[in-house]
Amino acid sequence: MTNEAFALYQYGTPASTNLPNGTKVFAVPVAKVATLQTSSNTYLEALGVGANIMALSEEQYVSSPCLQKGLANNFIIQISSSNATFMVQILAAPNGSRVEFYSTWFNLEDSGNKISASINDNYNCLRRAAANINGNKPVISWVSYSAPSEYTNNIPSWDISTANFKMQLTTDAGTYCSFTSKDFLVAIQNVDMIIDETYLTPTLSDILSIFGITNATAPTYRFVANQAILREDGIQTVAGGRDWFESAVIFDDAVLADVIATVWPGYPTAGYLAPQRRERRDPQDFHRRQLHRLRLHPTHRPGFRLLWKLCC
Repeated sequence: MTNEAFALYQYGTPASTNLPNGTKVFAVPVAKVATLQTSSNTYLEALGVGANIMALSEEQYVSSPCLQKGLANNFIIQISSSNATFMVQILAAPNGSRVEFYSTWFNLEDSGNKISASINDNYNCLRRAAANINGNKPVISWVSYSAPSEYTNNIPSWDISTANFKMQLTTDAGTYCSFTSKDFLVAIQNVDMIIDETYLTPTLSDILSIFGITNATAPTYRFVANQAILREDGIQTVAGGRDWFESAVIFDDAVLADVIATVWPGYPTAGYLAPQRRERRDPQDFHRRQLHRLRLHPTHRPGFRLLWKLCC
């Protein structure tokens, strides 16, 4: 978490002067912002203030179509190319910040609370629904490969993630993780489905190769027999910027719905989602679109087995 202190005051009112040293003071609502994290873009778009983004720090990794268009038309610039006369508020949110943090900068606290409540309600509805699905619970592993490099003493490594949020997603989808061996290949041999998080493995052949699985041994791996290999790069930029980091990690209910739909074909149905008002278009509509945009679906590639991709 950041140790910075912020003091926000309304335009047209006096700013407080009785503040601790080092406090950064800003008038709200802000009119122009620059973002230092791709996830910040999604929060701002969800709040309906994406048009306030005037500069980005990592334009090559931005997957938002609206922001890409803004960059192409020079409505949005790269922060490194800005000059001293380009004055914007730079938003670098604390780690773990949610939509409520961003909403305070635009006097949109009510909208932020509604979006957050919608995500939480949907997630809990999906979690309860998955807990009531009958059937043998499949085993899922989140895996990755790191190639030899100067940062790893030129030694390759394979990893099965135990990150808390991934374990929680796995459990809440009605599945479970199992670690039966410290040997990577032994540990994944009887896994029903893997989520491969390796940076660049565009084909099934690439995935099996980096894991050291040969054509002869491939049929002995349950996830290969099940044709159940998932990845997070279905939507990405030319430079490899993944929408997963920009959007999916924010809308965890959408990710949970994707995992459930993949593990349990036919689930979840629209009835599992928390009811939402539709009298008018509001920021929550952006969130509802994400539920479809991030859907996992099978993609057939000529010459390769079924490969799952996080895709629109």
